[in-house]
Amino acid sequence: MTAIKKHQIKKLYLFLYLTDFHMTIFTKLGLLILLSTFSITFNAQTFNWAKKIGGSTTDLSYSISVDDNQNLFVAGFFNGTVDFNPGAGVYNLTSSSGASGYILKLNNNGDFLWANKISGGAVTSLTNYNGDCYVTGYFKGTVDFDPGAGVANLTSTSSITSDGYVVKYDSNGNFIWVKHLKVEVGNLLIKIDLYGNILIGSYYNSSIDFDPGVGIFNIPSFGNTDIFILKLTSSGDFVWARRMGGVNMDVLNSISIDDQGNVYSTGYFEGTSDFNPGAGVYNFTSNNSGSWHVDVFVSKLDSSGNFVWAKQIAGYDFDAGIDIVAYHDYVYYTGHFKGPATVDFDPGPNTYNLSVGTNTDIFLSKLDALGNFIWAKQIGGNQPDGPRSLFVDSIGDIYLTGSFSGTSDFDPGSGTAYLTSFGYDDVFLAKYDSLGNFINVKQIGGSFADISSSIYVNNDYIYLTGDFKGVPDFNPPNLATLPSAGSNYEDVFICSFKKCNNSENIESLIICNDYISPSGNYTWSTSGIYYDIIPNAFGCDSVLTFNITFDTTFSVSYLSYINPLDSLNLIITNNSTGNIIDYLWDFGDGSTSTLPYPQHTYASIGNYEICLTVSDSNCSKTYCDSAFVDKSIGIISVDVIPPVVTNVENMLSENKYGSIFPNPTTGKIEIYIDNSTISMVEIFDVRGQLIFSNKYNLDTKARIDISNQPNGIYFIKLTNASEFTSIQKVILNKF
Repeated sequence: MTAIKKHQIKKLYLFLYLTDFHMTIFTKLGLLILLSTFSITFNAQTFNWAKKIGGSTTDLSYSISVDDNQNLFVAGFFNGTVDFNPGAGVYNLTSSSGASGYILKLNNNGDFLWANKISGGAVTSLTNYNGDCYVTGYFKGTVDFDPGAGVANLTSTSSITSDGYVVKYDSNGNFIWVKHLKVEVGNLLIKIDLYGNILIGSYYNSSIDFDPGVGIFNIPSFGNTDIFILKLTSSGDFVWARRMGGVNMDVLNSISIDDQGNVYSTGYFEGTSDFNPGAGVYNFTSNNSGSWHVDVFVSKLDSSGNFVWAKQIAGYDFDAGIDIVAYHDYVYYTGHFKGPATVDFDPGPNTYNLSVGTNTDIFLSKLDALGNFIWAKQIGGNQPDGPRSLFVDSIGDIYLTGSFSGTSDFDPGSGTAYLTSFGYDDVFLAKYDSLGNFINVKQIGGSFADISSSIYVNNDYIYLTGDFKGVPDFNPPNLATLPSAGSNYEDVFICSFKKCNNSENIESLIICNDYISPSGNYTWSTSGIYYDIIPNAFGCDSVLTFNITFDTTFSVSYLSYINPLDSLNLIITNNSTGNIIDYLWDFGDGSTSTLPYPQHTYASIGNYEICLTVSDSNCSKTYCDSAFVDKSIGIISVDVIPPVVTNVENMLSENKYGSIFPNPTTGKIEIYIDNSTISMVEIFDVRGQLIFSNKYNLDTKARIDISNQPNGIYFIKLTNASEFTSIQKVILNKF
């Protein structure tokens, strides 16, 4: 049977030594009744806007955050005089001496709201909580952190080295408070937990009083640089501080907080380091095979700063964790690793190896809240590639940004997703699902180095910041550029993409024929609930749910056989059922008929396909079979007849009583009875027309003459007193 279808429906981590990184159906299908449909429509991951901030010298951004009203906070440092209004207006800030930090607030369209500066230092990280902005970084000398009429001075402990700070501004940029971290530190990181507590992390190499208030909480470092994590209240008061490390170099690159207040961190370490900040010891020793001898660590402390677990990824050369995100009892972290080496990314007793050559590749890995390995993925190409910032959205999709050069494959699975940089370094923005499967990737770049530093994703948009030179394209191949930053100094970029979310549709259908899903991947032939996914050009999925009910009250079929009395005649019994409105017979030779029981004569020899299409008010169904026409031995004429009862096959009873003689007959027949009382004898022709009927009360036989009928097939129906029937075929041939 053939169903004929009529219709188808930054965080920019600053390693001054890492120069090689900075320097990628409907058939008339049937009744399609849309009983209920709802659609949630989302935009694809498409370019929204891009803004430039910069002056005549180097200006960088380090961090971006977005509040509940979709306002953006961006932070970094600048030199000289810079207009921080990316629109038609002007809002100049001037660095008093050397570089100064800045905090910039824009609305969701990238329009200027306000900007503050922190003279004599830099902003390395910021976040927001309830609309207020929390900023951390370093400064040197005496700095006023109040941008208004008031004064909130801090003075560094040395005129040579820098100290750290954490400052809070309200949603309008007004000063609230500032705290002094009296220590020479690396780039400070800041996060806020669900209760407004502040977590700050970095690395240091001296003895520090971590209490920014009147109290004292000194922790000396073990050696070169050690890792610290500091917890403050929402008012900036000291809660606790913890140290991790050894006598060599230990560097913290990222921290994250889960809903229970547990603190996760990643970075790298050299030599032997203790990752239990309490009285116990939990040592790791780095692999000393390569030239750098540093390995990746991932650590978990509870909300009180107590050790929970730590994991090591032991590589060959310079392997570092760069960013980490805790989300819904899972831990996602990214970094880079270099070979030639095979690295085991399962920190447990099992093995999960990834191999890398002499270039640096990106890794992306997932653990559960207990630190158990789930998966790891590798991204890279023929030149160094590095991650900068990681974000996991509300549905568990992963966004990764960083830089690449040369040609890199961003699909860690069996597929490929190659990008080739336009210049030395280009920015990539890649998306993966919670299983690490590739979804899509975008590229930003020009002929010079372009570096992303930080990413933030909410329900509707993706926000990205970094620095660029020259004239990069923010939406290749569709050109979207900013005014040139020149080739000697970096300017800041801030850009927005409309988020690529999935669309969901539910359709309830009543149909007649097999349903081929819109993707073409499935064929459904029974009632039920089915799912299909259609990806679009941007990698977004349309998730389709179908509640399908098949209309079984409507059918099409026929039965064909050669007339036993005329070998040149084909008899077709039309067995179609239902409330049929239209018939269409196609005899395969260009002739058609809309009669339910047509006649047709073929004019030439050949193979023909005879198709019957029947329609009710909603559906069309088609049944086809073949016929061979040969004037000497085949068929020439076709007679279509209605079924007798249901069809010819069902006319003939399996349980027969009585016998008919002779068969074939020339006209006179005798019906012999097997000890049964026959109450009714009926005779039908092949068209189902009654030609004889009589009631009997018989003992042995009845004599009937049908010689007045034309030659053909007839059916004799015998009904007894209990209304049990027996139907038998008889052939009339009068010669």
